[in-house]
Amino acid sequence: MASTLQLNLDGFEYEDVYRASQLPLLDARFDAWLAGRDGALRARYRDYRNGGEGVGPDESGLLIAVACELEDFLVAAFGVLLTAGSLNQIPVVLRGWELVIGATLFGIGWGLSAACPGTAPAMLGEGKLLAGFTVLGIVIGTYLFGRLHKREKGGD
Repeated sequence: MASTLQLNLDGFEYEDVYRASQLPLLDARFDAWLAGRDGALRARYRDYRNGGEGVGPDESGLLIAVACELEDFLVAAFGVLLTAGSLNQIPVVLRGWELVIGATLFGIGWGLSAACPGTAPAMLGEGKLLAGFTVLGIVIGTYLFGRLHKREKGGD
C-alpha cells in the first residue's frame, strides 16, 4: 500500500500546497501559529506586512526572527521529526576526495562566472549572456553526476 503525504493542519490537504487559492489559508495558519508562540513578534510582523517602516538591521532582525518561526511551523506542518542520530540516516552520495574535488570545481566555476547557479537563469533573462556558461555547466555537471552515480550503483 502506497503511503500518502499529509499535512498536520486541519482542513488543509497536501495538494493544497500547489493551489494558489489556498495560500491565504496557509498564511492564516502561520499567523495563528506565530500569535501563539510570540504575540509581540506577530504584531511587529503584521505591522511590517501592512506597510510599516522597516529599514536596515531592524528589518533584517524582524525577518530573521519570523523565518525561524516559519521554519518551526513548516517542520510541524509537514511532520518532520529529527531525533538524535536521524541525520546519520541521510545517505551521503559524495565522500572524501570526490567531495573536495567537486566543491573546488564548484567554487572555481562560481568565481570565474560571477554567477550564482541559482540565479543564472534569471541573469540570462536579463540579457547577461555569460550566465549561459553557468547554466551549461549546471546541465553538464548534473548529467555527469547522474551517469557516474548510476555506474557506481551498477547501472549501464
